[in-house]
Amino acid sequence: GEHSGLYHRFANSLNAQGIGVWALDAIGHGLSDGERGNPGSMAYLRTNAERLTGIAQREDPGLPMALVGHSMGAMTAAAVVIAGAGPFRGVVLGGMPVEGISQEQERQAEQGVMSLDPFYLDELEFDPLKFDASMAFVHLRSVLSAPVCEQIQAGLLEL
Repeated sequence: GEHSGLYHRFANSLNAQGIGVWALDAIGHGLSDGERGNPGSMAYLRTNAERLTGIAQREDPGLPMALVGHSMGAMTAAAVVIAGAGPFRGVVLGGMPVEGISQEQERQAEQGVMSLDPFYLDELEFDPLKFDASMAFVHLRSVLSAPVCEQIQAGLLEL
């Protein structure tokens, strides 16, 4: 299970360009409370992302904002944008499982084929905050149910 700490190189490169970064760990991920690997529901994920957006707006009013998400984070970011929440000038969605999680994707993740970046793979392997991938997929499938994926697909087509 990924968390914001695994994206420190990305955040640092943005910071070096004078770009502020706000990061959110889903419940059960990274340093967040909750059952390891269980992020709750898409509605809960979206609400948390909207709250972080509000905090960032209060801390840096008027600052242009972009929303970035990967995998479940990309689905969450899409849900936020579709709901019309936030003053985002751009959105970056990576590794977005818009059709849900396939058995092939699950197999690849369990075999460590999530990236070709050896530094990232090393961090992931020795991450003290990681959790069992098979359990993560049980929770991920419940969050990214067919109705949720269909709603996000339809919403993206309307943007």
